[in-house]
Amino acid sequence: MLVRVALWTIVLCLVLIFFAKIFLMFMVTVFAMVMTKIAAYSLLIAFSLLGIAILGNFLGALCSSIKAYFSDDRRGHRYFLFLKNQHAQKQRLFYIQHLQLRSLREIRYKRTLDKSNCRNAKMLSNAIERDLNRIKEMISQDYYFELYKENCNYRTQRNISALLELHFKILPLLKR
Repeated sequence: MLVRVALWTIVLCLVLIFFAKIFLMFMVTVFAMVMTKIAAYSLLIAFSLLGIAILGNFLGALCSSIKAYFSDDRRGHRYFLFLKNQHAQKQRLFYIQHLQLRSLREIRYKRTLDKSNCRNAKMLSNAIERDLNRIKEMISQDYYFELYKENCNYRTQRNISALLELHFKILPLLKR
């Protein structure tokens, strides 16, 4: 309603300006000045009415959106989304913790396996060294040093399969 009044006032202003131009053509300046002032004031009133209408519409839309934001349905929906997001976040956290525990278990397993392999390689190397000391007198010194160096190399490499092969190579010499 307010917008219609403002638009009709603008139309009236245009008509008044048109008549002021006509009066200026006929050299009636007093009427032209009065009509121009009336047109200017009515144009100011029309734009003020438009501004008030726009401001009223904006405030009405703002009030209705605030009312809708705080309504029970919207609050319930926001709470539901909050719970859904919290659940998804807990699932991600659980998954990350699961991966961390798995990697820790694998690290512990590898450390334990490395310690065991190191201990077994050391024990096997010590056994080979004892066997070599027993057969030292029965074999040549060059062959003894060759077997001793192999034993040392395989021990530092922690190569259990090579140590076993070396042990099986020495066993027949022990039986003599």
